[in-house]
Amino acid sequence: MGIINFLFPVSCLSCKRSNNYLCDECVSKVQYANTICPTCKRFSFFGKTHTQCQTSETLNGLVSLWNYDGVIRKALLSIKYKFATDVSRELVKHAVVEIRKFKLPKDSTLIPIPLSRHKANWRGFNQTEILGKEIALSVGYSYLDTYLIKTMETTPQVKLNKAKSKSKEFERCLQFKFLTKH
Repeated sequence: MGIINFLFPVSCLSCKRSNNYLCDECVSKVQYANTICPTCKRFSFFGKTHTQCQTSETLNGLVSLWNYDGVIRKALLSIKYKFATDVSRELVKHAVVEIRKFKLPKDSTLIPIPLSRHKANWRGFNQTEILGKEIALSVGYSYLDTYLIKTMETTPQVKLNKAKSKSKEFERCLQFKFLTKH
Protein backbone atom coordinates (compact mmCIF):
# COMPACT_ATOMS: atom_id res chain seq x y z
CA MET A 1 0.00 0.00 0.00
CA GLY A 2 1.46 3.34 -1.04
CA ILE A 3 1.53 6.45 1.13
CA ILE A 4 -1.21 8.11 -0.95
CA ASN A 5 -3.56 5.14 -0.50
CA PHE A 6 -2.76 5.09 3.20
CA LEU A 7 -3.54 8.80 3.63
CA PHE A 8 -6.47 8.81 1.20
CA PRO A 9 -7.97 5.31 1.14
CA VAL A 10 -10.11 4.44 -1.86
CA SER A 11 -13.72 3.59 -1.11
CA CYS A 12 -16.97 3.40 -3.02
CA LEU A 13 -18.49 6.82 -3.67
CA SER A 14 -21.88 5.50 -2.58
CA CYS A 15 -21.58 2.85 0.15
CA LYS A 16 -18.04 3.81 1.32
CA ARG A 17 -16.98 0.13 1.28
CA SER A 18 -14.54 -1.77 -0.98
CA ASN A 19 -11.27 -0.70 -2.54
CA ASN A 20 -12.93 0.87 -5.59
CA TYR A 21 -14.71 4.15 -6.26
CA LEU A 22 -17.54 2.25 -7.92
CA CYS A 23 -18.24 -1.09 -6.28
CA ASP A 24 -20.06 -3.71 -8.32
CA GLU A 25 -22.97 -3.83 -5.86
CA CYS A 26 -23.66 -0.07 -6.09
CA VAL A 27 -23.28 -0.02 -9.89
CA SER A 28 -25.76 -2.90 -10.17
CA LYS A 29 -28.34 -0.85 -8.20
CA VAL A 30 -28.41 1.93 -10.84
CA GLN A 31 -31.20 1.34 -13.32
CA TYR A 32 -30.48 1.10 -17.00
CA ALA A 33 -31.63 4.03 -19.10
CA ASN A 34 -34.69 3.49 -21.27
CA THR A 35 -33.83 2.60 -24.84
CA ILE A 36 -35.59 4.93 -27.24
CA CYS A 37 -35.60 5.71 -30.93
CA PRO A 38 -33.52 8.90 -31.29
CA THR A 39 -36.01 10.32 -33.79
CA CYS A 40 -39.48 9.80 -32.27
CA LYS A 41 -38.35 9.25 -28.62
CA ARG A 42 -40.58 6.15 -28.26
CA PHE A 43 -39.36 2.81 -26.91
CA SER A 44 -37.02 0.92 -29.21
CA PHE A 45 -35.19 -2.36 -28.70
CA PHE A 46 -31.52 -1.62 -28.08
CA GLY A 47 -32.06 2.07 -28.95
CA LYS A 48 -32.28 1.41 -32.68
CA THR A 49 -34.02 3.93 -34.92
CA HIS A 50 -37.42 2.62 -36.03
CA THR A 51 -37.56 1.75 -39.72
CA GLN A 52 -40.32 4.33 -40.30
CA CYS A 53 -38.23 7.02 -38.57
CA GLN A 54 -35.07 6.52 -40.63
CA THR A 55 -33.91 9.11 -43.13
CA SER A 56 -30.51 9.89 -44.59
CA GLU A 57 -30.02 12.45 -41.81
CA THR A 58 -31.00 10.42 -38.73
CA LEU A 59 -28.86 8.42 -36.37
CA ASN A 60 -29.10 4.63 -36.69
CA GLY A 61 -29.59 4.38 -32.96
CA LEU A 62 -28.90 5.89 -29.58
CA VAL A 63 -27.55 4.10 -26.52
CA SER A 64 -27.47 5.47 -23.00
CA LEU A 65 -26.14 3.06 -20.40
CA TRP A 66 -27.54 4.16 -17.05
CA ASN A 67 -29.95 6.61 -15.51
CA TYR A 68 -28.22 9.63 -13.99
CA ASP A 69 -28.55 8.26 -10.47
CA GLY A 70 -26.75 6.62 -7.55
CA VAL A 71 -23.05 5.87 -7.76
CA ILE A 72 -22.99 6.70 -11.50
CA ARG A 73 -24.21 10.22 -10.77
CA LYS A 74 -21.68 10.57 -7.95
CA ALA A 75 -18.89 9.36 -10.22
CA LEU A 76 -19.79 11.82 -12.99
CA LEU A 77 -19.97 14.69 -10.51
CA SER A 78 -16.56 13.72 -9.10
CA ILE A 79 -15.07 13.68 -12.58
CA LYS A 80 -16.70 16.98 -13.58
CA TYR A 81 -16.19 19.06 -10.46
CA LYS A 82 -13.40 17.36 -8.51
CA PHE A 83 -11.31 16.41 -11.57
CA ALA A 84 -11.10 12.82 -10.31
CA THR A 85 -9.33 10.97 -13.12
CA ASP A 86 -9.07 7.72 -11.12
CA VAL A 87 -12.86 7.66 -10.94
CA SER A 88 -13.11 8.07 -14.73
CA ARG A 89 -10.89 5.01 -15.28
CA GLU A 90 -13.20 2.88 -13.12
CA LEU A 91 -16.32 4.27 -14.78
CA VAL A 92 -14.89 3.41 -18.22
CA LYS A 93 -14.30 -0.21 -17.11
CA HIS A 94 -17.94 -0.53 -16.01
CA ALA A 95 -19.20 1.23 -19.15
CA VAL A 96 -17.23 -1.10 -21.43
CA VAL A 97 -18.83 -4.15 -19.76
CA GLU A 98 -22.30 -2.64 -20.24
CA ILE A 99 -21.84 -1.37 -23.80
CA ARG A 100 -20.67 -4.79 -24.97
CA LYS A 101 -24.05 -6.21 -23.86
CA PHE A 102 -25.73 -4.15 -26.60
CA LYS A 103 -23.83 -6.07 -29.30
CA LEU A 104 -23.61 -2.95 -31.44
CA PRO A 105 -22.24 -3.18 -34.99
CA LYS A 106 -18.44 -3.07 -35.24
CA ASP A 107 -18.64 0.20 -37.21
CA SER A 108 -20.50 2.02 -34.40
CA THR A 109 -19.43 5.54 -33.47
CA LEU A 110 -19.42 7.09 -30.00
CA ILE A 111 -20.41 10.76 -29.92
CA PRO A 112 -19.86 12.82 -26.75
CA ILE A 113 -22.26 15.47 -25.50
CA PRO A 114 -20.52 18.81 -26.07
CA LEU A 115 -19.88 21.49 -23.48
CA SER A 116 -20.49 25.15 -24.07
CA ARG A 117 -17.35 27.12 -24.95
CA HIS A 118 -17.57 28.92 -21.60
CA LYS A 119 -17.69 25.71 -19.54
CA ALA A 120 -14.99 24.04 -21.62
CA ASN A 121 -12.68 27.00 -21.02
CA TRP A 122 -13.47 27.10 -17.29
CA ARG A 123 -13.15 23.35 -16.66
CA GLY A 124 -10.41 22.75 -19.22
CA PHE A 125 -11.91 19.45 -20.36
CA ASN A 126 -15.16 17.76 -21.31
CA GLN A 127 -15.77 14.66 -19.20
CA THR A 128 -17.87 13.01 -21.91
CA GLU A 129 -14.97 13.38 -24.34
CA ILE A 130 -12.54 11.78 -21.91
CA LEU A 131 -14.91 8.90 -21.15
CA GLY A 132 -16.03 8.52 -24.78
CA LYS A 133 -12.50 8.29 -26.18
CA GLU A 134 -11.49 5.65 -23.64
CA ILE A 135 -14.66 3.61 -24.14
CA ALA A 136 -14.36 3.79 -27.95
CA LEU A 137 -10.73 2.69 -27.77
CA SER A 138 -11.57 -0.20 -25.43
CA VAL A 139 -14.42 -1.59 -27.56
CA GLY A 140 -12.97 -0.75 -30.98
CA TYR A 141 -15.55 1.83 -32.08
CA SER A 142 -14.83 5.05 -33.86
CA TYR A 143 -15.14 8.29 -31.95
CA LEU A 144 -16.49 11.54 -33.36
CA ASP A 145 -16.54 14.71 -31.27
CA THR A 146 -17.66 17.11 -34.00
CA TYR A 147 -21.15 15.77 -34.72
CA LEU A 148 -23.06 17.64 -32.01
CA ILE A 149 -22.84 21.36 -31.35
CA LYS A 150 -24.00 23.11 -28.20
CA THR A 151 -25.88 26.18 -29.38
CA MET A 152 -26.69 27.90 -26.09
CA GLU A 153 -25.80 28.05 -22.40
CA THR A 154 -28.08 25.97 -20.22
CA THR A 155 -28.78 25.43 -16.55
CA PRO A 156 -26.30 22.86 -15.21
CA GLN A 157 -27.92 19.41 -15.30
CA VAL A 158 -27.11 18.91 -11.62
CA LYS A 159 -29.45 21.82 -10.79
CA LEU A 160 -32.39 20.50 -12.81
CA ASN A 161 -34.79 18.32 -10.83
CA LYS A 162 -37.15 16.61 -13.20
CA ALA A 163 -36.21 14.28 -16.04
CA LYS A 164 -38.60 16.12 -18.36
CA SER A 165 -37.01 19.47 -17.58
CA LYS A 166 -33.61 17.96 -18.33
CA SER A 167 -34.83 16.44 -21.56
CA LYS A 168 -36.42 19.69 -22.81
CA GLU A 169 -33.40 21.75 -21.80
CA PHE A 170 -31.12 19.22 -23.46
CA GLU A 171 -33.04 19.11 -26.76
CA ARG A 172 -33.12 22.91 -27.07
CA CYS A 173 -29.39 23.38 -26.72
CA LEU A 174 -27.97 20.73 -29.08
CA GLN A 175 -27.81 20.72 -32.82
CA PHE A 176 -26.52 18.07 -35.20
CA LYS A 177 -23.75 19.06 -37.54
CA PHE A 178 -24.39 16.91 -40.58
CA LEU A 179 -21.36 15.49 -42.26
CA THR A 180 -20.96 15.24 -45.98
CA LYS A 181 -19.14 12.33 -47.56
CA HIS A 182 -16.52 13.19 -50.15
